[in-house]
Amino acid sequence: MKALTLAVVLLSSVASLAQTAPRTEGNANAAAAEMRRPPPPGHSTPRPPQPVPPPPPVRNLAVIDREVMERRIDKLENALRDAMSRTRDNQGRNSIRAAMEELDKLSEYVDDAAPYGTGLPPPPGNYPAPQPMPQPVPLPVVRPITDSQFRSLTQAMARESFPRDKMRVLSMVAPREHFLVSHVMTVINQFSFSNDKLEVVRVMRPTLLDTNNSYELFQAFPFSADKQKLQEILDGRY
Repeated sequence: MKALTLAVVLLSSVASLAQTAPRTEGNANAAAAEMRRPPPPGHSTPRPPQPVPPPPPVRNLAVIDREVMERRIDKLENALRDAMSRTRDNQGRNSIRAAMEELDKLSEYVDDAAPYGTGLPPPPGNYPAPQPMPQPVPLPVVRPITDSQFRSLTQAMARESFPRDKMRVLSMVAPREHFLVSHVMTVINQFSFSNDKLEVVRVMRPTLLDTNNSYELFQAFPFSADKQKLQEILDGRY
């Protein structure tokens, strides 16, 4: 009787396991089908999370040849050792020793640097951050004398009767203003003698803007000797 009871219990357990296994496999298949089901209209297909690249290092990096750097460090070390052997001053020997220690730190920094193209950050070190590039200072805009100011100048000169007085007025204004060749030609016409005209060019030349048009001034001097002096004034030799 006990054997019969034990057999019935075993058969019941086997039947229960047989009914449970298909349900477990069915649940797994249903979960897989749920994952393969397309998203609802208007929704994008979920993508697996992408790895986020590390932020670029803040330091100002440069690519160098490790072997070249090591050879130069060796040369510096040999030079410092030679200087140490020749120096008898204690302060100088301490300075050389401090320089050799800094050179050793530089050698270690080069040895620990990541190879080019690995994308690894540089070795840690207490190095100053790169300084921003200074902004260029804009050059001041230089403009010729205004028409109204030049008119006032020529009128003030015209009111003077003698050439030296005209020249005095011009000498007071010329250093503070900039002129064109056309302005020089206008002022020259107020003088009759070549020496006075040449003096006008000499006074106005330092602030002349369109020096490429200086050839136009030669027409105001009919004699070859005056043209030669004019050339010397324009070249800054007179």
